Amino acid sequence: MTKRPDGIATAVSNRLPRWASGVAYAACGWAFVFAALSCYWALGGTAGAQTISPAIVALARAHDPLVYAALWLGALVKVISGVVVLELIQPWGRKIPR
Repeated sequence: MTKRPDGIATAVSNRLPRWASGVAYAACGWAFVFAALSCYWALGGTAGAQTISPAIVALARAHDPLVYAALWLGALVKVISGVVVLELIQPWGRKIPR
């Protein structure tokens, strides 16, 4: 509630603009898509691997555990970032202390 200059309380809308919700959902989806790609690579998939550093691809083919750990960690960070974006626009996110 806010007060107008004449002292009358008015309700303030807590709704986000429609475009802001759309951007947040798109960012969440984008984060989840890239998390799925990291999981795919961590499970041994090779499609699209040529788009990253050839040295990393060579390490992955050599089954270097550090590469797989980095891929899983990257996937986790991407999922967390997608959830954080949802927390910014969802009612359940407002219950979490800032």
